[in-house]
Amino acid sequence: MSPSPPSAPVPAYVPSSHAEDAAALLFRTLGHYRTAQAAMRTATRPRRLRRVPVNPAQEQAQATLVRMLSITEGFTGDTLLRHAEPLARASPHAVAFAVYDDAAIAAVRDWQAMRSAYRRWLEVKWQDSDYEPVHTLAEARNAIVHGLGTLTRQQTRKDTSGLRTKLAAAKATVGADDSLVLPEEFIVEATWTCRRFVRHVDEQVQRRPERRR
Repeated sequence: MSPSPPSAPVPAYVPSSHAEDAAALLFRTLGHYRTAQAAMRTATRPRRLRRVPVNPAQEQAQATLVRMLSITEGFTGDTLLRHAEPLARASPHAVAFAVYDDAAIAAVRDWQAMRSAYRRWLEVKWQDSDYEPVHTLAEARNAIVHGLGTLTRQQTRKDTSGLRTKLAAAKATVGADDSLVLPEEFIVEATWTCRRFVRHVDEQVQRRPERRR
């Protein structure tokens, strides 16, 4: 019995320029956050002004997380459509691209839709180990954007113990009143989580089957 031929070596992953640009934006956002935090720690307030019951550090942390998720979602959605559109244009029927145009809008509607579209259109599967940490950050972002810094009605409609556990693992705190507290270590870890996911998506797209190119 003749030995089977050796399998071809898997080429080393080299991040695309789009992935590198997204990573640079993430770390630049982290740098702006740290600069703002340092300025707030050293700032002095005039005593004659009435103290306003706000937490500038938390507001900055929340704004930073929203920015980071926007970068990550923007990269993920753009990468999907950039590689899927040529497949739709390759069809000889004009109706195929018209249908794709509507489907493309729905595909980037939310994280679950993007995950499904990557799998169906490009045969790219996101590993849970890379996706779930980003999805947890998205839950925190939703609490900021839709709940004004507290868990939303949709998030509290069901048992919140699982979500609280995930947020705690990401170094965020959810108070008894469902308010979200994001310490600096959460923001730092979020930066790396987003960067790992960007590279994961980028690598999987580069390694997609030839029939999806």
